[in-house]
Amino acid sequence: MATSQTPPVNDAAKTAPYVPFKSFLTALDKLKLGHPPNIDGSFWHGFSGGLQRQMIAAMRFFRVLGENGEVSEELDAMAKADDRKALIGAMLRACYPLVFDIGLEHATPNQFNDALRQYNVAGTTLEKARSFFLQASKFSEIVLSPGIQHFSKPGAPSGRKRKVSGGRLPDESEEIDEMNDEVPAAPQHGSSRTISLRGGGKATLAFDVDVWSMTPEDQEFVFDMIKRMTLYEQATAGKPPGA
Repeated sequence: MATSQTPPVNDAAKTAPYVPFKSFLTALDKLKLGHPPNIDGSFWHGFSGGLQRQMIAAMRFFRVLGENGEVSEELDAMAKADDRKALIGAMLRACYPLVFDIGLEHATPNQFNDALRQYNVAGTTLEKARSFFLQASKFSEIVLSPGIQHFSKPGAPSGRKRKVSGGRLPDESEEIDEMNDEVPAAPQHGSSRTISLRGGGKATLAFDVDVWSMTPEDQEFVFDMIKRMTLYEQATAGKPPGA
């Protein structure tokens, strides 16, 4: 069910969505099963608290969810649609005018980044917002220039300066985009653990991930590493180094 009219959302200082696009589609699938006239983040109880808040913000950015959680007819229609490509494509064009104005078919990576930054994203948040836009555009079959498409390829530069052999930084020409406007890092999801190795030295396993947004394959991989580390620590407990 949907409300007949959604109150306008304050457009001031809007922040581009930076949720995983797959999670956005999952959120729509949940809405398709039914929802009350008004929702809050807990509607997606399978998501982490952080992802719930980000999803609400994303829906408000797209003007399909009111300030008090009113579900618009547009959001209800998009959730129930058998083919969402056209609806999501139209939503992107309506809500990212500054990005589409640069001419995505021919724009350079720097032009794309500069346009996206105007939606209050920078640093790691810019990378996540860029990933959402690229995945949503691919889903909607929006044409992007080869340079912009390069961002979505495995191993493509993220925009941060990276170290190469010898500890030096690459030349300026090797960077697609420099982000000198890094925002403070968000609170980390995850933890780390350090154990002593039997032959001497230490090993540390650290992860920064929201387990609720991980794929089953990723969950299996991460939990297997944790299990193996725990078993190793238990097997070597009390044994002197080099034993």
